[in-house]
Amino acid sequence: MKKIKALCCLMLYMDASSMAAENTVFQDKITAYIESVGEQFNGVVLVGQGDNDVLYERAFGHIDTPQLNSQSVIGSVSKQFTAAMVLKAVDEGLLSLHDPVGDNFENEAFKDVTFHQVLNNTSGIKDFDGPLRFTPGTQFLYSNAGFDLLGKTLVKKYKKPMWEIADSFFAKAGMTDSFSPQVGFIDEVKKEYPKLLRGYCFFEGGEEISTDFEVSSNPSGGYISTVRDLWQWNKALHEGHILSEEVYKQMITPSVLRVNRWGTIGYGYGIQIDGTGEQLELSHNGLVQGYKTTLLYYPHQRLSLVIIENYLNWSSTWTLEDQSRAFRVHDTIREIVKQEMIYSGQK
Repeated sequence: MKKIKALCCLMLYMDASSMAAENTVFQDKITAYIESVGEQFNGVVLVGQGDNDVLYERAFGHIDTPQLNSQSVIGSVSKQFTAAMVLKAVDEGLLSLHDPVGDNFENEAFKDVTFHQVLNNTSGIKDFDGPLRFTPGTQFLYSNAGFDLLGKTLVKKYKKPMWEIADSFFAKAGMTDSFSPQVGFIDEVKKEYPKLLRGYCFFEGGEEISTDFEVSSNPSGGYISTVRDLWQWNKALHEGHILSEEVYKQMITPSVLRVNRWGTIGYGYGIQIDGTGEQLELSHNGLVQGYKTTLLYYPHQRLSLVIIENYLNWSSTWTLEDQSRAFRVHDTIREIVKQEMIYSGQK
């Protein structure tokens, strides 16, 4: 029975892979679209399938001249890694998803907040010292502080600095060009890691500035990676090389709904879930001063779309409209890939 199941899975993948090999329309469409927007995109795009089929990989732009192997700050995509590190600790028996995070910290307000609620952004935590915004588990509230709190928990459990925990985790996932900066400003980090792109912000008044903010081992948004490593991460995470099957299923099962610029979608543990069946999409985006990242995975097709960019139209509010504007190029590339590679198999 196992042999039959494996053969069926292989046949499904071979069918999807052969369809991809024959379909070069999406590649031409991506290139034509990015060239049409000109200076509105400055980064790297990769579409990969299966173990090592690179279907599309190209760098665009003149600002700090992105290369295929350029490194970038991945913003909130970092949350997916931090979530997986916590879930690995669950696999190792170091903690339980329904343990209260308050056991590790002095803030009395956190005493009834569980790891489950922090991981799916229903904790009500907005900052370390303040009160909860609502009763835990009753609402969705995107929380950087919550994921930074998870990082502090990992430091306590493993008795190592966060950068060391993260770097070891990247290595185990086969990511050779990713790291968690210990401390320092972008320009300082860039001296040690010359492949790191310098981020740029474009403000509404027309001002364009190079961002040189302080980065550190930030579990909610400070990890640094490349398109190839993020593709490697998709394969490692979603194909059973990181977590047990039971814990992985919990990670990708929507336990709350969130409203984002794509509409209302599910949220698991550091991961967004949209669609079902052959159209299932697992994703996260990242946005931090001067940098944007999109990471998508389609399990049925074993297909990844990865986009990094070091150019950002800055906003002081980040409403859904602001986010749609900032990610317009990324989202259009996503739609091209979905139309030509995901939906086409349904026709």
